Amino acid sequence: MKNKDDLKSAIIDKTAAESAYGFMRQLDRVFLWLLLKAEPGSTVSFELIDDVGVTNTDGCVLAEQNKSFVAKASNPLRNRSEALWKTLLNWIEECIAGRLNVHNTQFLLWLSAPCTPGTWAISLFEADSSEKVDAFITLVKKTSLKMAIKTRQIMFMRLSAKSLGTMIRTEPSFTPSSCVL
Repeated sequence: MKNKDDLKSAIIDKTAAESAYGFMRQLDRVFLWLLLKAEPGSTVSFELIDDVGVTNTDGCVLAEQNKSFVAKASNPLRNRSEALWKTLLNWIEECIAGRLNVHNTQFLLWLSAPCTPGTWAISLFEADSSEKVDAFITLVKKTSLKMAIKTRQIMFMRLSAKSLGTMIRTEPSFTPSSCVL
């Protein structure tokens, strides 16, 4: 090890620090919903619907995926982010399997710190019409030809743009102020 920072980095890489941090942040989010945001009679869950889930008395559901990161180099919204692709794929698979209903589910991607989204994330978050969903899929396919793409990205692109578009345009009766999708 050359210096103290190298040692610190090596220790963090070989521990569960980031996972433990993420787990604790999920619990923070559960209690935030329970104490401050959930409507009376709502059910708040942990690792059931998603990292955090809220089911309102009217049947509307919030599926919240939490992305906590301690490393400054981490960015869950970059184009090649495994975390982003895993989240999107999981949500779409849950909808296709019927465990989540796109017509009454709000999808929330919560980040523990600000980060700069990649071009794909920007295009995705702006996809509020069928045309923009198609443009997002085209952008990913076009850009992916120039780089090695991972299995999750390939699987995601095989899913229909209609599934993604329906998920993005879902607007249930409750909309937390921090919603991304």
